[in-house]
Amino acid sequence: LRTQRIITDMSESMNNVSFVTEQIAREVRVGFTFSGSGDSLQFINSDNEVITYSFLDGGIERCESNDCSKITAPDVNIDIERSQFILQGTEPGDGLPPRVTILISVVGEKDIRINLQTTISSRNVDS
Repeated sequence: LRTQRIITDMSESMNNVSFVTEQIAREVRVGFTFSGSGDSLQFINSDNEVITYSFLDGGIERCESNDCSKITAPDVNIDIERSQFILQGTEPGDGLPPRVTILISVVGEKDIRINLQTTISSRNVDS
């Protein structure tokens, strides 16, 4: 029963992290002017608002202008030392669409870790 509870808790955490990752991906696909790396990612979204995603206090935080809120569930525990944003294709004139790779390490009970990695390409190619 204990093992089943641990598996259920990790499954719920991964569902939440997958949902948050998809939210980030939707904004990145139509975003432009990307900057940052490591624990934060900043860009301008399709509404011309500056958006920042950060790994902070065991979760992911989204800031729009000065309005910040944690977007992962309170019971999700992300290892911020092993999670990061990696930017590629952001050099002006390289002819490549900006790409954001997100590495997330979710920690569960008994120090069980599940790692998630995804890469998202922006639809906007820099000039």
